[in-house]
Amino acid sequence: LAICFFGYAFRCVEVTSCLLPGTTIAGCKSENAKFWSLPDGSTYEKANDIYLWNAMWFMTVSTTTVAFSDVTPTTHMGRFLACVAGFFGIVIVSLVTASLANLLKFTPMETLG
Repeated sequence: LAICFFGYAFRCVEVTSCLLPGTTIAGCKSENAKFWSLPDGSTYEKANDIYLWNAMWFMTVSTTTVAFSDVTPTTHMGRFLACVAGFFGIVIVSLVTASLANLLKFTPMETLG
């Protein structure tokens, strides 16, 4: 459920409406809408990845802390969501580890004999 939430939120913050087919926004016709500039002066062309499955794959990879780099966030909010998903994955793994360790503890009867 968390993967779906994080995947949908990631897709929402990474998609720019200017690159969707059939957009009628006047500001999308300028070159600034298609090319983003970075503080060091370099520019790159923003590519839309509108597929929810790709976003869910990225969140799965971030949550399990595997970190393949086939999908990378390009916005600050996308990076923030990736960090939150990574920390969420660490918490889930630590909870599973703690519960398994709790199952392996000796009972009072086992420690006496």
